[in-house]
Amino acid sequence: MLRAQLLAVAMCVSGLAFSQLSKGEGHTIKLSDGKFSCYLPKYFEIQDQPTGVIHKASGTFVIAVKVPGDRKLSLQGGLERDFFEDPRYDIISLREEPSHKRHVAGGRLYWMHYKLQGFDFERYTALVSHGEERYLIIGNYPVKLKDQVHEEVIKVMESFRLH
Repeated sequence: MLRAQLLAVAMCVSGLAFSQLSKGEGHTIKLSDGKFSCYLPKYFEIQDQPTGVIHKASGTFVIAVKVPGDRKLSLQGGLERDFFEDPRYDIISLREEPSHKRHVAGGRLYWMHYKLQGFDFERYTALVSHGEERYLIIGNYPVKLKDQVHEEVIKVMESFRLH
């Protein structure tokens, strides 16, 4: 019964999400005291922790996360599968995107399809560097809403800049 209620709520929220997409409307914003900037689509909101933007009705977000100093990651070495593994979800598919698609944030770009609590999601993860610091720019969305949010996620990720 609870599962049916949750599914009904998810369906209602996804209906709301369909009607609240920006259709190309938005503007560039500065985040985290000017440390980052990115495109903010209409109906998305600024998120402080972690830094980024979110469309709450659909659960779609793009965030920037600093890689801890003890994690020795480099653009040359990239990210291995174990970096993405987490006991909370099951990875269905994972790949590094070809170099012609790496225009997102100017680093190495990975795409992952995963299942979390019975729902399918897709995530783009870009490993970028700014001086000695490494960041992950993560764009995440429900597969069910891919047709509606994919372009917006890519647009935000392409616009993400570190200052």
